[in-house]
Amino acid sequence: MEFSWNKLKNELVIRAPGILKIISAIVSDIPSSLTDNRLRHVLQSAVIAFHGRSREMSTLQYIVCMIQAHGGCTNRDIERLVKIGLSVHPSTLRSKLASWQENLDSAITELKEKWQNGESGPKYQLVGDNWDKNIVPSYRTTQQKTVSIHLFNVIAVEDRITPIIEIPPEIKSPDHMTTEDFIPSIQDQLLLRKELTFIIGNAVVANLPQLNMFSKIYPKHFPHKYSDVVGRRTNQYPLGLFDCNETKNTDVIRLLQDLSKKYVPYSDEKFTISDFHCRDRLTDERVQSAQEAMANADNPFDRLEGFISKVEDWHRLMNFLEAICKLTFSTSSAQDRGTAYYYRNLLNARNVKHEVKNSYRAYKHLYYTIFDAICCIFFLKQFNLTSYEDPIPFPPKFAELKNVEKIEWVNSVIEMLWTNGFLKKQRTLYKRLGMS
Repeated sequence: MEFSWNKLKNELVIRAPGILKIISAIVSDIPSSLTDNRLRHVLQSAVIAFHGRSREMSTLQYIVCMIQAHGGCTNRDIERLVKIGLSVHPSTLRSKLASWQENLDSAITELKEKWQNGESGPKYQLVGDNWDKNIVPSYRTTQQKTVSIHLFNVIAVEDRITPIIEIPPEIKSPDHMTTEDFIPSIQDQLLLRKELTFIIGNAVVANLPQLNMFSKIYPKHFPHKYSDVVGRRTNQYPLGLFDCNETKNTDVIRLLQDLSKKYVPYSDEKFTISDFHCRDRLTDERVQSAQEAMANADNPFDRLEGFISKVEDWHRLMNFLEAICKLTFSTSSAQDRGTAYYYRNLLNARNVKHEVKNSYRAYKHLYYTIFDAICCIFFLKQFNLTSYEDPIPFPPKFAELKNVEKIEWVNSVIEMLWTNGFLKKQRTLYKRLGMS
């Protein structure tokens, strides 16, 4: 459904110019522009009148009903709007949405056919997670029991960056790699130093009052090869809810078979390329168990080889933070200065409690605060300062420097921090082995 006030006005100008002029004259003697709310009142009045004449003229009423349903409005309230012609009935909206279900994946099936035929174009991934709900009756009896609903929600996410299908010749295959290829080289260390310099630079600029003048000139994003692409809006396509209880292996196998048949390129009894299926850690383990259960099947389709299971980005971050907390966070260290739990009490972060998965944002904010404080302390230590109120010795005529030169000065101080604090002797494994 596509709707715009401009299209509605043009349609009324062509098909019902007299009615439009009469209603416009009632509202105002001055012709209104599209940006004026009075024009929308005119169009709304005309739409209600035409809806009373013919129930088929109900596009705007459908939109109003969608807005009300999405905002949590009850069916009784929507039915009140139906009586005055502002909305369609909730059951009518449900029927309309059900009729659209067959077209939910039309865009993805087109991408799949292009992918399967080897044509150039964007690729996609499937993101899914379980949706469980228990419906408790008002009065529990032998006939009226708690109803448990187990569904699986799947969304297709279009890749903003088209992956490379063929491996370039300069990239070695795993069979020809040696141990040296997995050791970080000098170039890898330089890239890592640039990234850490950028992260620490944003930390000190945001938290040291004397560096607030850099807040408008210091870059907020680290430039890389795909900087222009990742800023685009992600195209997502909801594929609907599937009847699947992920605690049952047979249901997961049936779900993967259905998704493979519909959305994974498959020709000549083999998959053109495996599709990524993203989920949380628990669902990822269950999908891998389903693939292991079908490992002895006759063909790739039955072996469920069309999916490469992975944990979604947000869940990976939460798992990583959970591992950090297991190593550094303990309630028994409340009296030990410098520990994470000591700073939790010092900052009065009472929302940092229980497990990480239940208080992810609180734990993340605590560790970000500790990290920012460490960065500021090391930055001030470069100038032998012990308080953030002590003046930082800027270079002579610093205010006259260009913005690029000011940023270079901040980065140079941070790089010296790394050189003196972490890479003082620069005895890397590569230099010991005499490798470049």
